[in-house]
Amino acid sequence: MKIPSPIILASFLPFLFSSCSGSSIELGYQPPIIPVRINVNSNGNVSLSASSLVNTPIGIFDLEASQTIAYLRGNTNSRVLVVRVDDKVTIYELVEGEEFRVEFTGDDTLYKKVNLEYETDGDIVLELESSEFSATRSTSLSSSRSSPRANNFSACAAQCNGSNGTKIFPGETKIIYVEWDYENIPLGSEYVRTWTMNKREWVKYICSWPGPISGTEKMVTLSEPGGLHSGTWEVNISIDGEVILSEQIKLTGNWAFWDYTGVFNSCYGKR
Repeated sequence: MKIPSPIILASFLPFLFSSCSGSSIELGYQPPIIPVRINVNSNGNVSLSASSLVNTPIGIFDLEASQTIAYLRGNTNSRVLVVRVDDKVTIYELVEGEEFRVEFTGDDTLYKKVNLEYETDGDIVLELESSEFSATRSTSLSSSRSSPRANNFSACAAQCNGSNGTKIFPGETKIIYVEWDYENIPLGSEYVRTWTMNKREWVKYICSWPGPISGTEKMVTLSEPGGLHSGTWEVNISIDGEVILSEQIKLTGNWAFWDYTGVFNSCYGKR
């Protein structure tokens, strides 16, 4: 097993070497004046030696889309030291008026430094990742950047404005405005958009995608001068055969008007 690397929180003075032993192997540096030592053990857990300059952790958090490092820092009222190890974040409060320097050494160890920032507000952010986590994260980011996708679908009785979306409309409605965000759609890829009502195809658009690669679609409406049939309507969008959006809306009542629109060899169009 590899021995984890030390993380040092120190003043600008030379540091002394010390070590810990126990069920989890740890190494650390003990600054001669500011008695603070941060360790990451072989399980990825962060520990900190007692100091009057770095208090008890504010908390330990899971890193996720809604709880980023920037979000966590923004919810504190004091200077903090943020240590991220893979997807776990530990936050410590720093005493005001002191200057700290974080150093991390060891290129061939369990955890590697991927980011160290001294923020303008006095916060310090140190991010460490294991080789396994880095590889997984790199693959995930690469996939999310390159794969076409669509989300944030809205259907509205009038032009969508971010607050008037709904999934239920009265039968015989003549026009419904829809929009969605999309990204990574390659230029020239096969774009297919289909509307069905109770699984019965009503219209299909087939085209070579002209661009842009990413954006917000606001040009599409679901419209029928004779009034849209009551039932469950579904829109599906595929890029080169892969479905990237599938959403449903419901029209209530018993309106039964039906006029098949057909297939358009274009991205947009009305009969």
